[in-house]
Amino acid sequence: MKNEKFHIDFILDSVRKIEKSINEVSKEIFLSNQDKQSLAILQLMLIGETAKKLSEETKNKINLPWKHIAGFRDVAIHDYTDLDLEDIWDTIHKDIPELKAKLLEYK
Repeated sequence: MKNEKFHIDFILDSVRKIEKSINEVSKEIFLSNQDKQSLAILQLMLIGETAKKLSEETKNKINLPWKHIAGFRDVAIHDYTDLDLEDIWDTIHKDIPELKAKLLEYK
């Protein structure tokens, strides 16, 4: 069984991939570029799946909306036609920086 540090580092790696690919493009480019969209959705799904593997003890120490984070993965897998690219853009630019900061602070 992998430890909490592994899972946190895995989430931070997904954050890094999102930042590297998405932060340098405009919203218009993101909304028209399926490669950028696919990368972002995949990494957000991986973050959600990995969040489910963190212990409740760890999640309780890091004030984040863990249920919502994990829930993105479920929507992306099961109800992918309900994904809204505008919401994904907002998540990348509003929620991902907070996730990164809190995980780095916890580490």
